[in-house]
Amino acid sequence: MKIELIESKQFLSKLKIDPKQCNLDKIYLVAATLRPETMFGQTNCWVKPEMDYVLFPVTLPSEAKEGFICTSRAARNLSHQGFTESDGKINVLASLKGTDLLGCKLKAPLTSYECIYALPMLSIKESKGTGIVTSVPSDAPDDWAALRDLVKKQALREKIYQNILLKNNLIYLVYSD
Repeated sequence: MKIELIESKQFLSKLKIDPKQCNLDKIYLVAATLRPETMFGQTNCWVKPEMDYVLFPVTLPSEAKEGFICTSRAARNLSHQGFTESDGKINVLASLKGTDLLGCKLKAPLTSYECIYALPMLSIKESKGTGIVTSVPSDAPDDWAALRDLVKKQALREKIYQNILLKNNLIYLVYSD
């Protein structure tokens, strides 16, 4: 699933990458899912703050110039599926950490929300999926619990998220005291 990075030029500038040199029309965080029917309830996506991610250009049948962000392991796997110019080869445009993605405004394709945000989850494994995880708290108790922890535990926000969570609007599906 492609989750579009809304402010891609600002994101590249933050990483000290010249958007003109990168030559991408759009940048996507790519997430793997086994439950596409739940994506209508997506409220955010998860990244692991200390995990390594890469940005690389993908080859498409159209003329669009797109870049994907995921783990290097996932990028290598995608390269064997025809997403890069050469089988098994990745042209890494940027290496980044999950912390670089935290707070990014995103557009998920099936959700009704205008934008969602990349939030931290510490249990993501580099050996599974793409390192980008969709969050559907209505269908996944782990997602709901992780969101609740970010809201209720200020020390956790300060440690891994520098309180950026307080600047963004979270979408609450379940209210509890």
